[in-house]
Amino acid sequence: MNGLMIVGLVLTLAYFWLLFRYSWKMGEIITDYIYGEG
Repeated sequence: MNGLMIVGLVLTLAYFWLLFRYSWKMGEIITDYIYGEG
């Protein structure tokens, strides 16, 4: 593996990690909203 492939892999992992964290946080907000209303 050359440097460019390693950088691409790291950026891809970071992107999916952030996407997962963002989705998880949005899920918590939506859950709090639903249970708050109920």
